[in-house]
Amino acid sequence: MPYSVKADIEKKISAARLTALSQGVDGNITNAIAEADDEIDSYLSSIIDSLPLAAPPAKIKQCSVMMAIKNLSPASQFQDLPEWVRKEYEDSIKYLENVSKGIANINVATDVEQNPVVEYDETAAKIFRRNSW
Repeated sequence: MPYSVKADIEKKISAARLTALSQGVDGNITNAIAEADDEIDSYLSSIIDSLPLAAPPAKIKQCSVMMAIKNLSPASQFQDLPEWVRKEYEDSIKYLENVSKGIANINVATDVEQNPVVEYDETAAKIFRRNSW
């Protein structure tokens, strides 16, 4: 399931602008979202093994929307995008980089290996040494 859909993009840009960017073809929007989600997953793969996320947090959806808008824009027109679109896209990339480095948290359950369960064995011999306090 994609992290965002056409309706999410229409909350950020007008329907007329979306139609112009997608050339009126919904398949172009679907492809742009898929490319955005693949890029998001490439960042998340360093901390999560099971992708795509079944229940992505709002921030991941926001990243997907902004990256899809950028993907719909031809490279030559990226500079023509409104400043707020470019800024939110760049902020999304920075956020994902920080998530992949462990600096930012996406608030989803990560893999068991990253949160191991440590069992305590009460029968184990307790060893105290001179400097153990």
